Amino acid sequence: MQRYAIVIGLVILCLSFITGCSSGNEDEATVNEQFTSSEEFNAFNESTRQEQDANTSQPSDLVGYLKNAAECESTRQLTIPFEVDSTVINEETIGGLDNCVGADEETSYALFLFGETPFGNIDIKWMMRIRESMYRDWELMAATYEGDQLLNFQIVGSYRENLKEHIFSNIEVNRQGGGLVITANTERDIEYPIEQLNTEYKEFRIDGEGIINEVE
Repeated sequence: MQRYAIVIGLVILCLSFITGCSSGNEDEATVNEQFTSSEEFNAFNESTRQEQDANTSQPSDLVGYLKNAAECESTRQLTIPFEVDSTVINEETIGGLDNCVGADEETSYALFLFGETPFGNIDIKWMMRIRESMYRDWELMAATYEGDQLLNFQIVGSYRENLKEHIFSNIEVNRQGGGLVITANTERDIEYPIEQLNTEYKEFRIDGEGIINEVE
């Protein structure tokens, strides 16, 4: 009899544990449902969908825009070594940049010349690609030129802020050997669907010929 009582007790305990877990999952599901059903979130999703449609219909060849950017000039000279952080990438700084290429009926983004760095016979233009959006959606690109000829380019930093995520890249540029090294630490604060905070590290090298390679 005592043995049966122990078995029954264990069964009741297991059922209570399963019920508790189910209740916790239901509570979390309710919170997620409330969030995804909010007007602000629905507006964000609609905005994102429209931007994706625009990006699909726009010319996919970014090279053409960067070739045109060869004629753009900046008064901001970024002397090596230098760092690009939150004191440099902000609404005030971006608002003071001149529109270089884009933002017409054919594309949903514009290119702004953030600064230039002379490096031997080549010129490195640091371009900000800014997508038209109610939320922040920026990318920092390094593009190398020899005269008016585009040699190479690479996206080195991301800056996004919306209801789902907050992303910011800290960039450092230094000399190493006969080339340059770009290190990018990107902080990602993801709020939905699963909260997570992490840092992504990337490294790029620019050689004397203007070729940019990501270091694996």
